[in-house]
Amino acid sequence: MKQRWIIICITALGFVGIACDTPQKLEPVALNVTDIKPARDYSQLAKVLEHVITEDGEVDTFRMTDEYAQLLKQQLKIFAVTGPTVTPELFPTPADRLAYWYNARTAWSIELGMLQVKANAGKSVADKDYAHPQLSREFPLDGRVMTLDDIDSVLSDDSGRGFYNVVAAPGILLDRARLPHKPFDAKTIGKEIRPRVNAFVDSSVRFIIDYEAQQVLFPSILWKYRGVVIGFYRTTYALPDDAFISLTTAMLGHVTGPAVHRLQLAIGYRCVENTRRVKMAVVE
Repeated sequence: MKQRWIIICITALGFVGIACDTPQKLEPVALNVTDIKPARDYSQLAKVLEHVITEDGEVDTFRMTDEYAQLLKQQLKIFAVTGPTVTPELFPTPADRLAYWYNARTAWSIELGMLQVKANAGKSVADKDYAHPQLSREFPLDGRVMTLDDIDSVLSDDSGRGFYNVVAAPGILLDRARLPHKPFDAKTIGKEIRPRVNAFVDSSVRFIIDYEAQQVLFPSILWKYRGVVIGFYRTTYALPDDAFISLTTAMLGHVTGPAVHRLQLAIGYRCVENTRRVKMAVVE
């Protein structure tokens, strides 16, 4: 049988970081999907997450042995030929589709992150934190060519909860919600979204408040939705269009518990986008 390969191109993605040159373009990711059958199966990913993800949602690179790297690769091949577009019959509900995209983003974030770790070998700390060019690579997913940013675009349109779905989506950079310890399940994912947003805002390494400079450094994914968040607050409290509302204040209605306390302590601080260099959530 003639081998079937999925070959893809490269597209540039903007990443959080100090103003810098456009990340270098890299060779496309290619997967040999010969004889891979579509399936709504996350079992390979489950084994990887259970073994390599730490309590803090980081990838322990020492645990990512060849065995688990191959398990991850096998899961990516299944994702390449399976999805809401190419096999819609396997994902009939919004929850089925949301779980798929979250699991796919988890798996590809880890894979691209590990490629970046290899590319960083022998480099300085500053270089390791710089631009993350591997994470801009396109890859085969759902029978088409996609990027992590493309997954976010899908999530932003899904089931009318775009803001929550995107902000809660897992990633390997510390400006995104944490990686999970097990695959997302369609039966429970609806209950996980808001707690994941809450945990994201409550994390001092993912959502930074600079008390000395009196600034709230909003991760880019939250800064992107500042108009939505402030607009929701304005509508909820019937405030006039010219009323000033800080993003910190507007966020209070989207979190609970300790995350609320964190934001309340920063009321009056200047709200800015976090343009500092963003590290990957990895243990090396």
